[in-house]
Amino acid sequence: MVQELKPAIRDILKDSDMATVSAKSVRKKLETINGCSYNDKKKEIDALIIEIYEAMQADEEDSSDDQPLVRQKSESTKPRDKKEEYDAYVMKPSPSKRKAASSKSKTDDAAKPAKKKKTRTPSATGRGAPNNGFMKPLRLSPAIQTLTRCEQDELPRPTIVKRIWEYIKEKDLQDPSDKRSILCDDTMKAVFKIDRVHMFTMNKILNEELKAVADDQAAGAS
Repeated sequence: MVQELKPAIRDILKDSDMATVSAKSVRKKLETINGCSYNDKKKEIDALIIEIYEAMQADEEDSSDDQPLVRQKSESTKPRDKKEEYDAYVMKPSPSKRKAASSKSKTDDAAKPAKKKKTRTPSATGRGAPNNGFMKPLRLSPAIQTLTRCEQDELPRPTIVKRIWEYIKEKDLQDPSDKRSILCDDTMKAVFKIDRVHMFTMNKILNEELKAVADDQAAGAS
């Protein structure tokens, strides 16, 4: 039943701000759309939402490299004919008029009240990022810390995924015949324990690895 919610979850995420959306907000929208409560399946649905979110992030990272670079000529680069050059010369203000206009502009700017800058309240994480379901910092294993090249021992899940993809692109680890498949080097194998991993399987294994670290942390605290 939970898997049947995938299309609806994907649609909700497409219309959401990926920087601030949370699993809870997506689940609430699902309840509104379907007119029912998912409290009894909260953990399964939240895990599915995170899985789809990470898959969409990975798709975005992958597709960004395939975008063709189109160079467009601006209108200003077109050569002007003699009439246009003459009109531009005639309409060009004299130095004295330009100086007067500049002085007036400065006077007007000085008369305007200064705009107050908005101060951003830092989040509970101390990093300025929203501490929602996706941006909550997660404890890293030494292998993930090495893979993400992170000096800290915690990172939000989207940042972990982004840095792993940065590493994959930098090392050119995608299979040329199927870019969804990743050819693991030693650093990747330390996390995923296999020679070749599919991008969607990668998210699942990563979730299990992060959960294992969280469980170890909880056991050590008790």
